[in-house]
Amino acid sequence: MSSASTSTSKLYSFGCAIDGKLANGRIDGYEAYPYHIEQVDGHSKFNYIGCGHYHSMFISNDSKLYSWGWTSFVGGEKGKKETNYKATYPTRVDNNDNDLLVKSVAGGRRHTLIVDTQGQLYSFGVGSEYQLGHGDKLHQVTPTKVTALNGVNIVKAVCGWGHSMALSSNGEVYVWGWAKDGQLGLGGRQSDDLAPVTLPVVLDQLRQHRIVDIYAGSDYSMALTDRGELLSWGSGEFGQLGHGDNQHQYRPKMIDGLTITTKDSTRRVSCGFSHTLIIDDNGALVSFGWNGSGQLGLGDTDNRYTPTSLPPDNHFGNDTLVQVAAGRAHSAALTKSGHLYTWGSMAKGKLVEEFSEDNNLESEEIAEQVACGFDHTLVMIK
Repeated sequence: MSSASTSTSKLYSFGCAIDGKLANGRIDGYEAYPYHIEQVDGHSKFNYIGCGHYHSMFISNDSKLYSWGWTSFVGGEKGKKETNYKATYPTRVDNNDNDLLVKSVAGGRRHTLIVDTQGQLYSFGVGSEYQLGHGDKLHQVTPTKVTALNGVNIVKAVCGWGHSMALSSNGEVYVWGWAKDGQLGLGGRQSDDLAPVTLPVVLDQLRQHRIVDIYAGSDYSMALTDRGELLSWGSGEFGQLGHGDNQHQYRPKMIDGLTITTKDSTRRVSCGFSHTLIIDDNGALVSFGWNGSGQLGLGDTDNRYTPTSLPPDNHFGNDTLVQVAAGRAHSAALTKSGHLYTWGSMAKGKLVEEFSEDNNLESEEIAEQVACGFDHTLVMIK
């Protein structure tokens, strides 16, 4: 593809369509080829696209949030079952005052965290594991401010299966929700005694570092220091923590032998269900964790317990990697020239060999952002 760009952005989806997460008007089946979501073509630019486990989101150029799929609760009712509402097309998400302007968003299994343009944190969706941060297990239909963080300037929030984290502008990390596998990093107890944390608390063990970015997998967590050091904690069952074993870590622990510069760090590190993808400072793909479907990109299905590199000239045509995205059993990467590569499980149409004009795109269009859910993928094209 050429590097020329169009004046507007387009959004495509592919993979599992169950629960409406592809925005193709269906709640079953799959899309094996990129599906053009025409309902969003009126936006000249997407500030961000993202996936929860079973739902999808984008932030429009005017800072409005749209969501679709399971867990969004847009138009739902608190009193009904968690599964009562599945939006099959992008639906505006707003608070009761209809004035929510969104800077960033993150999706978990069935909950969503929002950071507004003023640095305030909101949450909505399922609250069964205290993951919404309101001190109770209630579900929230609309974005509700996390009042425990009033006065704290939040710059990023991330979600796991049932846990949540937020990063403040002064480098403090707040954690809450499900804690059974040590994913909150609070330590000091055996796994059988780890009760959920009902309200955001500061992760004191990280105060000795200056934290500049955070990431969440399904049941594990990571943080990046201003020196480019990565720490990980939580479930290590498949080696996804990168510490050379399959043990859980109940406190943050440095990943030996791995540092990355902090530039574009949000795009260069991705935690999936049980595997981790990183673009290192040499432009190589680094992966570790669960590899049962080849999602590590290493040419086999053996799990890796330490960071393992795949040089870019092996599979990416000497192009520069600029973004990685990890799903449940599939992975994706974008190159500087706008090519998208996918690998891992191809069940339910999760993979396209290469996003190019051969896949119903015009030759001047290039991929600009990618996001992976459990079994689906979103791609922003310009």
